[in-house]
Amino acid sequence: MQLSLPLSLLLLLLLLLNLFQSSSPYRIHDSTNSSKPFLPYETGFVGKTGDPANYQRERVNEGGPHTQAYPHQMEGVNPRQNCPGMIGPVGDQYYCLSKHYGYCDRRSGTCFCNVGYQGTSCEDCTPTHIREGGLCYPKKLCPNDCSWQGECDYLTGACSCSKYRSGLDCSELECQNFDFLCTACNSDSCLECAGGYNVDPAQAMGSQCRPCSRYDPRCRQCNNEQCTSCMDLLLTSVR
Repeated sequence: MQLSLPLSLLLLLLLLLNLFQSSSPYRIHDSTNSSKPFLPYETGFVGKTGDPANYQRERVNEGGPHTQAYPHQMEGVNPRQNCPGMIGPVGDQYYCLSKHYGYCDRRSGTCFCNVGYQGTSCEDCTPTHIREGGLCYPKKLCPNDCSWQGECDYLTGACSCSKYRSGLDCSELECQNFDFLCTACNSDSCLECAGGYNVDPAQAMGSQCRPCSRYDPRCRQCNNEQCTSCMDLLLTSVR
């Protein structure tokens, strides 16, 4: 006996079958494939990728072997690029110049530098770091920038003061040991005083700068014998 279905019932069955197939997608799982490209996260140096709490660059050494970001080989594409100054593998990872400098992204051939390093191969120190023994260390700032009167040793944070300067921040004038108005000196005496004063080595330490006004109130330069230059206090002109 041959069964025949009405055309309308046949169309209804085909429609239901089509809806069932479109609403239940699936893929065939290959149990022989050991790769796991669908894991949601991968542990990095500062946390998990995709975690919004991470405020720094996510460091996962992308493209390294035995990582979930290891690229799959595709026909006509080389997924493993070389970085400038690349070394490795070091423990299955690739770095730029050194493990301390930065790591290599084998997918793009780009170096991602560690903190304190910069450059295409992480070969330079950032302005906030100083090189010592081939590595970049954070700068230790000197007090008050050494008052702009000395050199700062950023490794120790200590000032190396210029001549006739002393103190932790080079703010103290050694010439002031002879007189508060002394502007230049040597190890024995004051050599020059501020304007309107002259040096008198015969005076006791602490009072070697004598005022030129002792000759005349209008005297602006003098020596130990006389006034050498005068000025008008009102017109500020030399007579």
